[in-house]
Amino acid sequence: CARGSPKRQEIFKKLGLFQVPYIEDPNTGVKMFESAEIVEYLRATYTLYPQYQNL
Repeated sequence: CARGSPKRQEIFKKLGLFQVPYIEDPNTGVKMFESAEIVEYLRATYTLYPQYQNL
């Protein structure tokens, strides 16, 4: 979130801290902060081509 963004304050109010990156998946309820974990989660959860998942 850029400085001055309304989302920045929203994250702080919700979590009591401000740390990005942050993802909250409304489809699964998963919430996480770490970039590598976010990428792996998105790839595992929403991959379109499972045969390429380990690239």
